[in-house]
Amino acid sequence: MTGMGTVFRFEYTQQVRKKPFVITTVLLAIAAVIAALCPALFASSLESSGDTQTVTGGVYYADASLAGTLPFKDDHVYSSEGALRDAVTDGTESVGFVVSDPTHITTYYNNYTAGVAKDSSLVRSMLQQIYVTSRLAASGVSPEEYEALLSTPVEENRQILGRDTTTQYAMAIVYLVLVYMVVLFYGQTVAAAVAREKDSKTMELLITSTRPSNLILGKVAGLTCAALTQLAVVLAALLATFAGARPHYPQAVQDMLATVLDTSMLGVYLINFVLALMLYMVLYAALGSLVSRVEDVSTATAPVIALVVIAYFLAFYATNGTTSALLDVGSWIPFFSVFVMPIRFSVGTASWALVLGSTAVTLAFTVALAWMSVRIYRWGTLRYGSRVGLVTAVRKAFAKE
Repeated sequence: MTGMGTVFRFEYTQQVRKKPFVITTVLLAIAAVIAALCPALFASSLESSGDTQTVTGGVYYADASLAGTLPFKDDHVYSSEGALRDAVTDGTESVGFVVSDPTHITTYYNNYTAGVAKDSSLVRSMLQQIYVTSRLAASGVSPEEYEALLSTPVEENRQILGRDTTTQYAMAIVYLVLVYMVVLFYGQTVAAAVAREKDSKTMELLITSTRPSNLILGKVAGLTCAALTQLAVVLAALLATFAGARPHYPQAVQDMLATVLDTSMLGVYLINFVLALMLYMVLYAALGSLVSRVEDVSTATAPVIALVVIAYFLAFYATNGTTSALLDVGSWIPFFSVFVMPIRFSVGTASWALVLGSTAVTLAFTVALAWMSVRIYRWGTLRYGSRVGLVTAVRKAFAKE
């Protein structure tokens, strides 16, 4: 093991061959396939159900002229109010409706639940429609004319002088959730891998076989590529299923997807995603080298987890198009900017100049952090004993030169 390339290949191969990695990838791919199929399955269930609508419970028509106007099955229509109330009392019916006229009903409940409340709302809505139709007929207005009046469209001549950011909202949320989950999961994996090598004394052999920079950068690059591989497999399963199932989606879903699936900013998301992984992975690796036992990794990495959580909520705050000094500052702090800046750009509160400037700062900071992490890694890997803080580790690592 003499170079970073060798370390990279070893770490990448070891990660993608692990049984938990394979199982997780398969389960995520299956979940993606199911998610892509759900709209098509939902559409199929709607078609199979037809237009028949029934209401659960029983009914008694006190006004005989309304008999049969509500969609109750024949065996749930009662001849008297007393018979209906007895059926509700003994549990034969969960709810009973006594229809006095289109604007008055009495409802008997056995147990009042959300389900029966929904049926009550449906019955009242149907009776309201019957009442409106009868009044319209008395006034000489047909139901068709009334519906035509209600559905009169208002034409809008939409003139967008800037950018239409509504098409990016869904992609922004997907990016935010993905980068949050991947950074936390793989960051812990990197820190635990370094701590495990140190705990088993393997680090003492590795550090004499190659340079510390090759070890930490090769490990970070290998595990980052493993994360991207897993994500690529899941996305491939999602996109392949989506391409086949999309023609079977309900028209409303297809219309919605046509407006939210805007991939024009995919490059911005991808660059910041990779930067976020590299930035946090080198920091996690450095922190992992500061502990002597794997059990201490969670304590050592707690400050980084706090940074990720703050960055996540700051970026989520930016999704509503808000502009504030807090977001302006967060857009230039690398640990936050990889979350915040793509979101701000997607919703139209940041310009290309700001995005390019923030990305350049983040890239430079990532290189500097990698260099600093190599120094911490070199000092921390051969140190055993109680855990030290990051500030102390930085001071010690640079004092030894």
